Amino acid sequence: MISEDIKIVDLDDSHLLNIAKALKAEVEESKGGSEQIKPDLIIIHEQGRVEMAFHTERGNLSGEIKEVSAKDLQSLAEKYKVSKVFCLEKGALKKIARSLQAGAGPDRDLAEDDFVIYRSSRDGFESGVYDRNPFARAGKINFASIANLAKLVAPSDESMVFVMFDAGSRDLSGLPIFTSLILHFNKDRQLELVTTTKGLARQGLDSIYDWKTDYKKILKAAQNSFGAAAMGIFADMDSLRELKTLPQSQRFRAFMDLIKQGKIIIDPFPLKLRLLLKAGGIFS
Repeated sequence: MISEDIKIVDLDDSHLLNIAKALKAEVEESKGGSEQIKPDLIIIHEQGRVEMAFHTERGNLSGEIKEVSAKDLQSLAEKYKVSKVFCLEKGALKKIARSLQAGAGPDRDLAEDDFVIYRSSRDGFESGVYDRNPFARAGKINFASIANLAKLVAPSDESMVFVMFDAGSRDLSGLPIFTSLILHFNKDRQLELVTTTKGLARQGLDSIYDWKTDYKKILKAAQNSFGAAAMGIFADMDSLRELKTLPQSQRFRAFMDLIKQGKIIIDPFPLKLRLLLKAGGIFS
């Protein structure tokens, strides 16, 4: 699933911050607004030297947090007023994925699944996880099924491109992009690169006027940088907000309608995804 040598580069902080805030708002709304969700702090380091520190409300703190160790996590949580500090040693993602895939299965009940997730996360985040509250339940997530699905859809030596546009947003490159994610997989279908559109400026991505046509500029720039794209999904936030207003039972049909109307564009549109969408049940 994940390469030992995975690279996480050219992350646009505004893209990360936007999606973090959107997820936070979604969780708070699901709780009826009765509980305010505290932010988290995510740190990626190599032998204590911080390569990325991201606060889910304040954004990039890499300029403030230079070094870290396990004994620092509680004080960091207090200083930055966060609920959790995830301190990730480079290379630990592979360990987490391996542990989840091996440990969580369809025969386990939710309590056992929670324990597997908790243990593998604690083991994988080699510098530890500081949590003010009991570790959050994972609900009805079946990681064995997710791993099998990932193997099914992961391309070989190709990329996947996901971009959400928003006319009211401007990212660090000055583009109307709310959030983006570009994933590249090696020949063994292992994820080896995680990035955003931030690094595509040198490929000529300097303006977007109409995302429904200009998305092709992003796709071309991504292909020039990372090779062939197996799939691209492009949409604007208005379409996603439209979906959000509908009852859960109506969202799959509405999603398909948005694709037909060109409000969500899938390009390239792989045959496997076409079959999955045609089957429908996996998304309903």
